[in-house]
Amino acid sequence: MIAVHRIYSNQLFALLACAIALSACKSDTPEESDVVVRVYNEYLLKDELADKMPRSYSAEDSASIADQIVNNWVRQTAVVKFAEQHLTEEQKDFSQQLEDYRNSLVTYAYERELINQKLDTVVDDAEIQDYYDENIQNFKLRSYIVKLRFIKMSPDAPKLKKVESWFMSDEPDDFDKLYDYCRKYAENFYFKDENWLYLEEFLKEVPIDESDWNNFLKNTTYLKFESGAYLYLIRIYDYRLKDDRSPMALELDGIKELILNKRKVELINQMREDVVTEAREEGNIEIPQK
Repeated sequence: MIAVHRIYSNQLFALLACAIALSACKSDTPEESDVVVRVYNEYLLKDELADKMPRSYSAEDSASIADQIVNNWVRQTAVVKFAEQHLTEEQKDFSQQLEDYRNSLVTYAYERELINQKLDTVVDDAEIQDYYDENIQNFKLRSYIVKLRFIKMSPDAPKLKKVESWFMSDEPDDFDKLYDYCRKYAENFYFKDENWLYLEEFLKEVPIDESDWNNFLKNTTYLKFESGAYLYLIRIYDYRLKDDRSPMALELDGIKELILNKRKVELINQMREDVVTEAREEGNIEIPQK
């Protein structure tokens, strides 16, 4: 029922907007030479059609574009007129809905401007840490995450023994050699081993068929295998199991967004309280005695 109501409301306001636009049209009968089409007592004029045409179009497209605009205008205008004829004056009175809609738009516009001007968007590390510690029960992993490196390359690529040696080394010089090599010969590679990566994303590139990931991650730090036309090298530095506590590093962006949303709510609520208080103090709110 909710979805149906929303659809009806959207259609209703669109219909209402069209009716308002039509009511603003010229009531006097225009010159026949200026008229493109008439629907009941409403007219689409040539200059109005020209205004509705897109800014750029080819000469060969102009006729079809104009036809589409005219057909849409005719359809919309005819439906509005038909609806007006079959509704009572009470049914056509949308003054309260328009007032409510206008009020919500005005309020939203002011609140948005208030947020743009007044919201403190700086969230320091200490605040993020406090939020994480205070809401630790909310940060549970729904999937496995890993820190790793991997290389995907042809088994026929050159210097495979050196590649494997560089891959297992933690020396900066060896990493530089490995990186240069992978740029030339690897089909794909991932060296951001300081970042957490969801296992599902990793498996899109590396086809590991494993049924017991808990056991696999606990007992695997290095893996080398061939699948299809490729050779894979994987080095796992760290992992977290499903349902473990999610690392704060993985939650930083989400926590910052939550903190900012909380500030927005507090800023808007404080504004509303201040506005009412000021209105009372200035005598602009009065409740008549019964």
